[in-house]
Amino acid sequence: MPVPIKIFFIGTGGVSSFGSRNLPSISIKVSNELVILDAGEGCQYSIFRQKLHPVKSKLYILLTHLHTDHVNGLPGILHTLSLAQKKDVVKIFGPVGTKDFVNKIIDAFNIYPLPFIIDVREIAHYNPLTHIASTSIFNIIAFKTYHDVAATGYILVERTRPSLNATKVQSLGIPLEMRKKLLAGEIIKLDNGRIIKPEDVLEPPKHGRKIIYTGDTRPINDQVIIEKMKNADLLIHESTFIRKFHAELAINRFHSTVEDAIEFALLVKAKNLALFHISPRYKDIDLIKEIVIETLEKLDAVGKLNVFIPNDGDIFFL
Repeated sequence: MPVPIKIFFIGTGGVSSFGSRNLPSISIKVSNELVILDAGEGCQYSIFRQKLHPVKSKLYILLTHLHTDHVNGLPGILHTLSLAQKKDVVKIFGPVGTKDFVNKIIDAFNIYPLPFIIDVREIAHYNPLTHIASTSIFNIIAFKTYHDVAATGYILVERTRPSLNATKVQSLGIPLEMRKKLLAGEIIKLDNGRIIKPEDVLEPPKHGRKIIYTGDTRPINDQVIIEKMKNADLLIHESTFIRKFHAELAINRFHSTVEDAIEFALLVKAKNLALFHISPRYKDIDLIKEIVIETLEKLDAVGKLNVFIPNDGDIFFL
């Protein structure tokens, strides 16, 4: 059984805190790794309440852009990590301007001397896709998004490890130490002189689980990005507005609608779609659910896509 990937919806609202939802932040926890996607105001409370252990974990903070609702929680996180004497590296990724922003936080909030190293990497998007990091669990790819400031989204693809076909290995009598060489991609020679190549005994490669987080963006139409997103296990797509009521507002403010998110999820053949960054103007979630059903029926997509509207504190398992 694969190690479970837990996606914690820390804050699911957007723009302002006028509504009942916290500002945007998502945490992904696997083994001893913690990935935080955006840091809405007060997100550290829920992160600690959920016992995600940011102090003990290998920590990656991925910021989509520097609008206040997405980064207001970062000073609190860094301050708490400093007080707790976190020792290893905290890796922060974000668009151009992130380094200056983090430095100003440290100065303004007197978060020094730091007991840990902050490694800030800026993403300029000279290309639609940029591989930014490989953790022990994920390959992390940034993609260009379309907002009114420099912005980026993230694709997390689970790294898969090769495995041997047990039946073939046993029938060939391959010793344990030689099996390790095969897994490492080496060719081996048995005592009887037979040559065994890795492809002779390896199982077909498995596709790792894929999670996409768009941050704030207009619908994406770059074919390179779309191809990379295909068959996502979970697409977390901003859905600030409802096209039926506020199509022009979505365009003017560089946001997507619920309908946009559903159409895009079907385009990339996502298995699950989380509607995220809901505007506080929509207090009636039943209204959004009606729009979801209406849109799926219109697109003849009922049963083809699992669409859900996470609440603060919800956990999704992959």
